[in-house]
Amino acid sequence: MTINVLRGKARRGAASLTPALIGEADEAVFSCPACARPLVVGARRCPGCRTRLVMGIQLGRAALFLTLGVTLGSLVGGGLVAFIVQDRLHMVARPVAADIVPNTAPTDAAPLASVPIVPIVAVPAIPATAIASLGQTALVNARLADAAGELSQALASEPIDTAVVASALRAITTDAASALSVTSRLGTWPAAADLAGDMRTFYTDARAVARAGLGASLANEPAYREAARSMLAVLGSLGTLDAESRLLAQVAGVTLPPVDLPSATDAAGPTGPGSEPLP
Repeated sequence: MTINVLRGKARRGAASLTPALIGEADEAVFSCPACARPLVVGARRCPGCRTRLVMGIQLGRAALFLTLGVTLGSLVGGGLVAFIVQDRLHMVARPVAADIVPNTAPTDAAPLASVPIVPIVAVPAIPATAIASLGQTALVNARLADAAGELSQALASEPIDTAVVASALRAITTDAASALSVTSRLGTWPAAADLAGDMRTFYTDARAVARAGLGASLANEPAYREAARSMLAVLGSLGTLDAESRLLAQVAGVTLPPVDLPSATDAAGPTGPGSEPLP
């Protein structure tokens, strides 16, 4: 009986060493690395020893392998990037260094200390409103020049046509009023401040003379003749203002519309060289 008992224990011990079947194919079963218990592929924990598994490997070993892999990959990748960057820097620096040739030839040039240093002065920008004002006043001056031509022709006729003179005076009043609002914007350019002041005086005088002449009756021929002469005297400085405007336009790099000045508005004045005295 003792022998049979021992045989039974031997059989049970031999059976315990044989992996138990769990109903899966051989290729879908692996042994637990800790207790050799057969497990299904993909198991995350051994039900026998409670060991956590990652792809059939203990979690601790898998973490160790992952850490070693990341460390080695970083070292290899960083070294490769450093090598490529250093090689690129050498390629860029070589042509520059090849072009630098030391100047060993004797020279008679003066030392740097004796070379005068010219300071760079910043040129202020021209206001856009001032440039636009130059063009607008040029258009007004062109209309005033046309009105001056009409007044000259009216004075040359006998009897004087008071309706023509009145029409010219009304046009001058409107143009002078619109130009006065433009001269303030022209004065924002320091170089044109003097011209803006002269234009302001010119347009103010022209408007005042025109209003005074329009106060007379159309039947008052002597009054309109005198108003035409007074207006031509004021418009006599139109040529000078136009010349100054064009000089500033050249500085600003703009082109002004042409102004056809009659002889009564010569740049030297209504009685200057190149024009006949006013009738």
